[in-house]
Amino acid sequence: MTAVVTAHNTDGKGVEHTWSFSHTCKIIPVEKNEDLYQIDKDGVITGYSGHQATMVLPAEINGKTVTSIGKLATYSNGLHSYPAHVAGARKIVVSEGIPEIGDSAFVRLLSVEEVVLPEGLVRIGENAFRDAGWIKSLQLPASLESIGPCAFDRSRIQEVIFDENTWPVLEGGVFHKSQIAHVVFPEVPGELATTDIGGGRADNFYDCKYLQRVDNHQNITNLDRDANFWGAPAYEYLVPGGGGGSDSDLIYELNADGQSYTAIKAVDPQVEHLVIPATFNGLPVTGIGRGHGTDGASNMSSSKLV
Repeated sequence: MTAVVTAHNTDGKGVEHTWSFSHTCKIIPVEKNEDLYQIDKDGVITGYSGHQATMVLPAEINGKTVTSIGKLATYSNGLHSYPAHVAGARKIVVSEGIPEIGDSAFVRLLSVEEVVLPEGLVRIGENAFRDAGWIKSLQLPASLESIGPCAFDRSRIQEVIFDENTWPVLEGGVFHKSQIAHVVFPEVPGELATTDIGGGRADNFYDCKYLQRVDNHQNITNLDRDANFWGAPAYEYLVPGGGGGSDSDLIYELNADGQSYTAIKAVDPQVEHLVIPATFNGLPVTGIGRGHGTDGASNMSSSKLV
């Protein structure tokens, strides 16, 4: 086989070169993104054949509107598994126009580190990201109405940020036993479901061992710590009416006068230096308490206070 290739010098002039090959070359056409997905008659994405580190799920495939993202894993012998070309996906981009991430869509996809959700997404289904990999931060869109049971159960998600004006319904166990460390609730008052869809305890943040920071928790109008935060470090300062809180370094407790705070605990028990601010949430910080975790042990005594 002989090929003629035109190369360019730094002066922009083309120089023609001829090479001979002893082997047969196969020309493979570049596939469009939508051709990498399979879709059923109901508009549900049921398969993916791409090999990209970034998986962009289209809102339309060969003229058919996508209604949901279906389960992309196979299930056998009690385990979910992915073909190698899916298992390497590190970023998932859900295109605008897709209304739902279906049940178990990305369950046990351990490679994923980033998920981009669009406005227009209405629901994240049951077990959608259960046991999934290292999502650093997830921004929930204003359009989101509900998150199904155990959607991020036991996942390694680290942070979730709610839209500032929207409280989606969390249907139970949504972040149960996940590695979430920081939650930012909406800036407007709203309810956090205290029971799951079966009527039992909601447990949406149950046993989240790393959950230290819960921003805007004072906006939860029906706060029930036992129903949602049992076993999380943040449990100790979450009280109805927003009696405590945290910043990036410290956890605070509202004093009995309701007009000042005491710094009671370091967010990171291994921190070597702490700066105690003069104010928190617009009120003065008047004391430094001997902070206690859920195990009763102090975690500020070894830190240098500045």
